[in-house]
Amino acid sequence: MLAEVLVRYELISDSLQMFENWGFAPPEDAAFSLALTLENAGIVIRREHVKPVLVQGVPFIPDVSVSNGKLTLSHLMLGHKQYPKLAKGIFYRIMRDSGRSHPEAESLFDTILHTNRMQFYKLLALSEDAPPKFGSLLRNLARYQLEAMSNAIGSRDI
Repeated sequence: MLAEVLVRYELISDSLQMFENWGFAPPEDAAFSLALTLENAGIVIRREHVKPVLVQGVPFIPDVSVSNGKLTLSHLMLGHKQYPKLAKGIFYRIMRDSGRSHPEAESLFDTILHTNRMQFYKLLALSEDAPPKFGSLLRNLARYQLEAMSNAIGSRDI
């Protein structure tokens, strides 16, 4: 008798989180931002685990706090294969709720996305000098993250 066992390592994660926690990088539907600070914009994005809760029926909403004019997000989804309009919609809602304009929000999201993409392009370049198996793992990780990030198309009202 054969039995099939399904293991779910993380409830909600991206390829980078799987690599950080488990040492391998499977393709995942979502990509979340690296931890980063945009000083000029007063935005801090931490890279905390995403809680599997719905906020007003919407998944992936980060915890948001404002202190001394600085907006801090617990995480930020950058793209999702099944919900390509959701990442920008969430970010635009956060910006609107914090009193920022839509054109500013659009530009900021593009900046965050660009910053993340550039880091994974740098990882691709560095992977070329890594030992073959590790280099292959890093290239897959970068490719999976970039692929999931590319699923931020349009936006929806949140």
